[in-house]
Amino acid sequence: TKQYLYNFVAIRLAIKQMFDLALTATNRGHDVYLSNDQFEWKVRIYLFNQKWYDALETIKAMPESLKEQDKWLYWKAYAYRKLGHDNQAVATLKKISNKPVFYSLLAKSEIGDVPTIPVENKSISLNKIKYYNYAKLGFDLYQAGTKFNIPYYKNLATFVLYKTAGYSNDTDLLSISDYADNLGMNDVSIYAATKMNNVDIRRAFPTPYLDSFTQAANENGIPVTVPLAITRQESRFNKNALAFDGGVGLMQLMPQTAKYISKKLGVSADCYKTYQCNIREGTWFVASLYRKFGSNLIYASAGYNAGPGRAHRWEKAFYGLDNQLQTELVPFDITRAYTQQITTNQLVYEALINKKPLNMADYLKQINNKDKTFVEDDDNTDGNSPQATDSSDKNSDDDN
Repeated sequence: TKQYLYNFVAIRLAIKQMFDLALTATNRGHDVYLSNDQFEWKVRIYLFNQKWYDALETIKAMPESLKEQDKWLYWKAYAYRKLGHDNQAVATLKKISNKPVFYSLLAKSEIGDVPTIPVENKSISLNKIKYYNYAKLGFDLYQAGTKFNIPYYKNLATFVLYKTAGYSNDTDLLSISDYADNLGMNDVSIYAATKMNNVDIRRAFPTPYLDSFTQAANENGIPVTVPLAITRQESRFNKNALAFDGGVGLMQLMPQTAKYISKKLGVSADCYKTYQCNIREGTWFVASLYRKFGSNLIYASAGYNAGPGRAHRWEKAFYGLDNQLQTELVPFDITRAYTQQITTNQLVYEALINKKPLNMADYLKQINNKDKTFVEDDDNTDGNSPQATDSSDKNSDDDN
């Protein structure tokens, strides 16, 4: 039908940042024909065009399972506040979950309930957990795979431990996290910590290889929390990580990107395959983006994931909007989640390392508050980075 086509066209126009035309198209569509994805894009179109009442009513019309997600509870509160309904806005923000993720931290900061880093909890012995036999099997497989260099064993170990974590309570997850950390299974350790109902922030945001990251960050003049934030999302600090799209190592460098960087740094083309060099090259690359975008981590991280040319176009299109809205309007689902997770990661690392408050609202203003002089990407005239792929789905199990 025509109304279905209008819904489809509205999304395609919004993805290309043609929001005025998208508004015309979406107003000619009808909610009865909307999929979940189309509902979400309809709200984004109204938000960009400052149609607060329409955004609010569209969220209310969403399926129950969708409108109760933290993201849409936040934007419901945002619309209430823009319409002058502050009490309803605060009541809605209070419904959002209490976890160290983007919209939760943003909501807490807006109602003045900024969380603090809790004292580290001690774990019980692994042999006391409920599913000890399964956990032991997973850890034994990993150790055998490491000793005899059998990747299949290590992959199977990760699968077993992820499954075990899924059935474990918070006390047992703490033990799995610590045992994995002691074996150098950083990805499993983080996964177990984030599965807890009360997420253990210190274990969920570890700092392995901190000396190497600090040295690389200092050499490139950026905060060490930036490469840490990127690496936590890219590989969960798994130095042997190999992605299906070609990403390698801690910072998931694409081979063609590494080749480009190695020439800049004067190192061998295969250097990125060692974890020390992977950190050095990856930090150099993210630092170049960080400077290019004026220390704006939103677009530096978008550039790392989807290419600096795309990030540059989005920055120009969204300039002047509220910072949280800029992150939500990123057109690629994967990159949108990625930028929100990276900003969350850096905020938490700043709290852990530099004792800064977990205030997401203030933090967003600090990283995106400068007058812009837009500089075209001088290394990629087509707008796409050799690092970027549309399938850059790096550890997206964090729910933002």
